[in-house]
Amino acid sequence: MKNQYYNYIFLFSIILFSLLVGSLLNGYSFDGSYNEGFTPYIRSLYRPHLRNARLMYEGVKTSTNSKLNTLFRKVGLY
Repeated sequence: MKNQYYNYIFLFSIILFSLLVGSLLNGYSFDGSYNEGFTPYIRSLYRPHLRNARLMYEGVKTSTNSKLNTLFRKVGLY
């Protein structure tokens, strides 16, 4: 019974490690062009991700609002 859990833990750790390595290699460029040079080092690592998340959120929010407004106008609620 314990051996089965160890197999699951080992498989899970391999999958987690491969996802982590893949995301690190896919998300960062090694030539230094990815970081922002005008901010401190720690902040330059997470600010681009926060900006991209904010822009994605605003895009989804805008498209959803426009679709809902169109639907409400067609139904006659707006």
